[in-house]
Amino acid sequence: MTATDILSLTERELCGCLVSNGAAAFRAEQLFLCLHKKRAQNFDDMRELPQSLRQRLKQTFYIPRCGMERAQNETRDGSVKLLHAVDGGFIETVVIKSSRGSAVCVSSQLGCRFACAFCASGAKGFSRNLTAGEMLLQIYNAERALGIDARRVLLMGTGEPLDNTRNVLRFIAVLREKHGKNISCRHITLSTCGLPGQIRRLADLGLKINLSVSLHAPYDALRKRLMPKASAYSTEEIIRACDYFFKKTGRRVTWEYLLLSGINDAQNDAQRLAALLSGKNAHINLIPYNDTQKNAFKAGDGIFFQNALRGFGLNATVRNSKGGGVAAACGQLRAAF
Repeated sequence: MTATDILSLTERELCGCLVSNGAAAFRAEQLFLCLHKKRAQNFDDMRELPQSLRQRLKQTFYIPRCGMERAQNETRDGSVKLLHAVDGGFIETVVIKSSRGSAVCVSSQLGCRFACAFCASGAKGFSRNLTAGEMLLQIYNAERALGIDARRVLLMGTGEPLDNTRNVLRFIAVLREKHGKNISCRHITLSTCGLPGQIRRLADLGLKINLSVSLHAPYDALRKRLMPKASAYSTEEIIRACDYFFKKTGRRVTWEYLLLSGINDAQNDAQRLAALLSGKNAHINLIPYNDTQKNAFKAGDGIFFQNALRGFGLNATVRNSKGGGVAAACGQLRAAF
C-alpha cells in the first residue's frame, strides 16, 4: 500500500481515516494540531497520541521531506529567498515583507513545463508536481526560520499552479482550516498563465481567491512567441474563463503584463490591450522585467505604459518589484541555486 502525505489531508479527511482504522474521532483534532500548530516533524514527537496509534500512522502516512538549506536576504527591500531540499531536487520560496505583514510566495512544482521565453523557472525543465504538504512546509519553514506569522500566501513561485490543480486545491483547503493557518481566500493569490478549464473549475468551486493571469501580450501571435507552451488557448478563451470566474465569485481578476522594451510596450500595444479589457472589472499589474541572464530582453517604460492605459480608461499600476538582488524577483527563480 502506498503511503499518503499526511500534511495534504484536511482535518475531516484525517478523522475519516482514523475512525475507519478504529481510533476515536477526537484524535483527529489532536493529530491535526500536532502537524499544523506544533509542527511535529515525525510521528514519534506526537506524545499526545497513544504509541499504538503512532505506530499505525507510520504504516499508513508519511510527513514529506522539505528541509531548508539556506536563506538569502535582499538588503534593499527586506525580502528573503529560501532554498528547500525536496525529493528530486530543490525549490525556492520568497518571503516578501510589507506594511501589511509577511507574504510567502510558494512554489507549486519542481520546475515548470511552460518555459516562457522571459522566465528562468522553466529553463531547466519540469520534474514533478509538489504535494500540498510540500507547499505547506515552505510556509512553516519560513515562519520558523524568520520568526514570522505569514498571513498572506502567493502561489507565484516556480511552476504553474493550475497544472497541479489537485494538489493546489488541497493546499488551499488545508490553509483555510480553523486548526491550521486559518487563512481566508481573500489572502490567497494564485498566478496562472491562463488555463481556461481550470479557471472555470476554481469558479465552480466558489473559491474567492485573488486570481492573477499572466497575459504579457495584447494579441495571440506575440503571446505565442513569448509563451509558446501557454498558447494552446487563445486570449479570447482565457478572457471568457476569467469573466466566468468574476461572475461566479465576484472577485476581480488581475492581469499581469511584463513590459519588454520594443516588444510589447508601445502606444499601439496599450491600445490593443485596452480593446481586450475595456469594460471589464479588471486590474492590470505592469511588471518590470528582471534580468535572468538567459536572454536579451530589456525592461520597458512602466510609467509611460501605465499612463497610456489610463488614457484608455484602464486601471493599471506598476509593480514594486522586490528580491532582485538575490534572484528572487518575478521570473528569476531557478536562475541560480
